[in-house]
Amino acid sequence: MHRERYQRDRHLLVRRLVPPRDIARFLRESAPLPAQRVWCGLDEVSWNEQSVPPDSSLYGFFASITALVRSLLFSAVADGPVQLGCWTSTYTEGEYINPHMDGTGTIQVVLCLETSGARTGGLLGLRTHKDSSRLVALRPGDAAIFDATRVEHFTTPVASSRACNAPRRIVAVARYSFLDVPTTTPAS
Repeated sequence: MHRERYQRDRHLLVRRLVPPRDIARFLRESAPLPAQRVWCGLDEVSWNEQSVPPDSSLYGFFASITALVRSLLFSAVADGPVQLGCWTSTYTEGEYINPHMDGTGTIQVVLCLETSGARTGGLLGLRTHKDSSRLVALRPGDAAIFDATRVEHFTTPVASSRACNAPRRIVAVARYSFLDVPTTTPAS
């Protein structure tokens, strides 16, 4: 069922993919990693990003679901070569990602590690058709799986609210490049 939905929509939402104890461990392990400021095409659009090393439990988690991710592409899971890149992105008040499509990768998984709640923004937007977008409020442990080279994606700005004056959203991202899958060019 998931494969058919992914093939049709080019994205899939998986609620509670990761249990809270693992999310807490991923946050603890990634907190001391050095961060760098990154930009996505516009000077005013930036956030902090941390590269996740291959010996971390977060990277290990993403490596452990490679067969699941690959199964969205093929009816039979093959064991072809894969490149895996993993990082975390932290967004605070006013920060977001503008609409874009990635230039590399086969499938991307965005796993929510922390959020201040849907009322503080930071919603993930997925646009598979020119006139419609789906906004997704990811909670810790939820994941969105999508073809980032063919699905335009973005986030809404993180904003403070009465209940939260210092909002923050942290996601872990894994980019899978299956080297036995023909590359596609973004749809125009």
